[in-house]
Amino acid sequence: MSLSVLASINVVGWYSGDTAPILLTVTTAAGGAYDLAGCSVTATVYERLGSAVALFTRTSGDGINVVSTSGGTLTLNLSLSQSNSLVAGASYPLKVVLTNAAGSIITTSTGAFNVR
Repeated sequence: MSLSVLASINVVGWYSGDTAPILLTVTTAAGGAYDLAGCSVTATVYERLGSAVALFTRTSGDGINVVSTSGGTLTLNLSLSQSNSLVAGASYPLKVVLTNAAGSIITTSTGAFNVR
């Protein structure tokens, strides 16, 4: 099954030091909610576009929490030290990867994490 939403993430309005959760929704190519039962999720923020150097990674149970399994919604939470490491005015590449119950790895999104 292909996933369509999160194909482009643009987190705006985030300030260095913020720790409020970011709500993300995963849907199927047909637009319905992707069932996250048995899935694990990894989100990585990189230092700059084209870089393989990760500033930090959050995973299921450690910064990523499923809000609704059947609704395909989850939250991305940054620790205060992670948030404080982000420089105001910068834009950081963000990649979200899902591993489904069958073990298939799917990059569900790439985008920008913009810090005010």
